[in-house]
Amino acid sequence: IVSPLKRTIETLEPYIKFLDNPQVIISDLIIERNAGEFIGKESGAIKIYCEQNKIKDPVEFRPANGESVLDVYKRARKFLRYLKTNFDGKKILLCGHYVFLKCLEISINNKNVRDYYSFPNMKNCELREYEI
Repeated sequence: IVSPLKRTIETLEPYIKFLDNPQVIISDLIIERNAGEFIGKESGAIKIYCEQNKIKDPVEFRPANGESVLDVYKRARKFLRYLKTNFDGKKILLCGHYVFLKCLEISINNKNVRDYYSFPNMKNCELREYEI
């Protein structure tokens, strides 16, 4: 399952050849966070902005024309329900984006999304395995 962004599809392509009869599903649910007015800014710009402007709940902070971490977490919860309904007992490979994948991991581990910024970070191109 891959996000519709070209770079994630390209990331998944080398793995396809090692899978038996793969089915590729493109899902808008796992697309990256819409950073709104922060698109094109350095990584962490939203967190820095929240700290500098004393925003009390950075998880709920929604940039103009964008999404909050809480919005992405809600998509992750919806995606997890989709997985449980449609892929019970099956193995899947998911190729997505940092904020979404971190929210999905928080959801899988039944942790509080309010701990998003203190939750352990993921690395680019990191592979993780879960049983849900």
